[in-house]
Order: sequence, then C-alpha cells, then structure tokens
Amino acid sequence: MLVATRAELAEMIGKSQSAIAQIEHGEVGLSLEMRRSILGQLGGKVEIAAVFDEKRVLLET
Repeated sequence: MLVATRAELAEMIGKSQSAIAQIEHGEVGLSLEMRRSILGQLGGKVEIAAVFDEKRVLLET
C-alpha cells in the first residue's frame, strides 16, 4: 500500500494541503469522483456493491 504525506497527496490530486487536512478531519465531503481520483493516485479503486446477508453483488468498479 502506498503511503503519501499530506503534501504529496495534495500535489498528486491538485489540491492544497489545507484541503487535504479538511478532508482528513471530515470538514469537507467528498464526491465519488474525488474519491476515485484520490484512490487512483494511491493505486487503489472504488468498488460499489450491494450486500445481502451473505451475498455481495458488485455493481460498479
């Protein structure tokens, strides 16, 4: 797993360090697209799934 400093992440996604701090502290909500951007820069992805008891259905990646 890639670990980035606040400064590195800010540069990766084109945001300020203060914006990253606001995200970290829950002061700013994140759109699905922003989540995808951040996770993509960190080498991850967003998956959306419906979960029913013991069954998980992937809806979108």
